[in-house]
Amino acid sequence: MYMTNRCPISRNLRFAAARTWFTASGLLLTLTCFGNSQDQSDMKVSAETKSQVISEVLQQLKSKYVFPETAAEMERAVQGHVAAGDYTAITSARQFAERLQSDLRVVSRDQHLEVSYSSTLIPIQEANQQEKIDPEREARIRYKGGLVNYWFKNADVLAGNLGYLRFDGFFPLEDGGHDTADAAMTFLQRTSALIIDLRANGGGDPAVGELLIGYLFDKQVHFGDFLSRPDSSKTENWISAHSLGPRYAGDVYILVSKDTISAAEGFAYDLQSVRRAVVIGERTAGAAHPAFDYRVGEHFTLTIPTTRYVNAVTGTDWEGAGVIPDIATSKEQALATAELIALTKLVREQPDYPFIEERKRALGEAQKSVPKQN
Repeated sequence: MYMTNRCPISRNLRFAAARTWFTASGLLLTLTCFGNSQDQSDMKVSAETKSQVISEVLQQLKSKYVFPETAAEMERAVQGHVAAGDYTAITSARQFAERLQSDLRVVSRDQHLEVSYSSTLIPIQEANQQEKIDPEREARIRYKGGLVNYWFKNADVLAGNLGYLRFDGFFPLEDGGHDTADAAMTFLQRTSALIIDLRANGGGDPAVGELLIGYLFDKQVHFGDFLSRPDSSKTENWISAHSLGPRYAGDVYILVSKDTISAAEGFAYDLQSVRRAVVIGERTAGAAHPAFDYRVGEHFTLTIPTTRYVNAVTGTDWEGAGVIPDIATSKEQALATAELIALTKLVREQPDYPFIEERKRALGEAQKSVPKQN
């Protein structure tokens, strides 16, 4: 499973706006926390505290979880564990959170549903569960974001004039990275095809994806709708074309793996659905539901998926199923496979390309790198 232990109540409850979704898989939180819960000191948890946490968890799920029927199933399962005394012998707060989360996930199979323990006291939240923003904390996030280049790892031009972009997380644009994303796309603008590497991408704030997608279209596109259970609202997900530069006209190939999760999956899924990108690699993790953090005790946090995404083309999302690659291969072979497919098409369709011999040599090297299928 993808879960990383997090410090309690991440900033903005992991969402910047109603139409954003997905958890950060610890990427942002590694910048804001001194360590995850495995690094924190454990503490003893009393029977009274366990009972209070379980009661609050079930109440929050009952009122907010995206699928009410699943919330009811989880309640029955947990009550069964309580009746059987399965939590009685647990005295470790960390182990209690892990066991409760495991019991909830057995029923829901939802990778965004998390129970987290913190050795530090979790402050009481406002009525809407929105954490007050600490300007100093925001400044630290921006500073540390810059130190990791906002998770952008590589922008390069490969042999044959193939663009290559790798980023391993969706850093919140409000905290930095807009110029970095723009610079990457500007640098790659004149390549003949673009390979976007999400094989190690753990998700985050999808605003980065929206920015990059804007370079790939010349008009506004309706990708889908967010359906929120708590307030029964529907928010349409439209992404506008980038207005500051030309549209990227080349073919797009997206590399994915079983470690590709959340916002990264959404990026691949939406572009695949409108046939703007070819997805290559492994089936992804399958975590689609937007999630919010709620305080359920002095040292415990519950992350609840409250909203589901309905893609405008498929009528569903990738929850549980993952993004199914157009071309299935191992994550190790995904890049070479993308180069082979892109170069084969370019050599065939652009015979008058000024550097065609160089491109053919690149194609020959790519053919050597990809095992022939029997």
